Amino acid sequence: MDDRTALKAGLFNVLRDVQSFQTTHLFPELWSLANHDEEISSLLHNFYRRLHLPVIARIRRLNPTLDEADAETVAVFISSFVEGSTIFAGHGKPHAGRMADLASIALETLVGMVETMTPERLHALREPWANAPPEISGPAEFLLREPVG
Repeated sequence: MDDRTALKAGLFNVLRDVQSFQTTHLFPELWSLANHDEEISSLLHNFYRRLHLPVIARIRRLNPTLDEADAETVAVFISSFVEGSTIFAGHGKPHAGRMADLASIALETLVGMVETMTPERLHALREPWANAPPEISGPAEFLLREPVG
């Protein structure tokens, strides 16, 4: 299986697993425990590091312009989407019925991002974060309100 297909298959299967009762309930509990227990936090960090290693290697094969650190950033971004989908589209969650759409969007955009991201683009994306103007870096409740008028 080529790396592109393997990445898509991995994402597909992890997103499918997100919809299992066990995953939907276990991982949020682990994340919560990790916020309060250093040992669990360390174990969870090591779990994700081991999980990311083959993904980083695959990303680097698909996009050799990315160095190890940049490929890890991309892997963490992908993992963030996948893990976050547990909250919204996991088993019994409000958007569980939309997982096919969410997964389809994820497969297309995340694999495309892996293939097209350049170190220059990734590094350029940091600038707006580091120097965000006040109109976009205010409190979340302000940013999420609908405009009036």
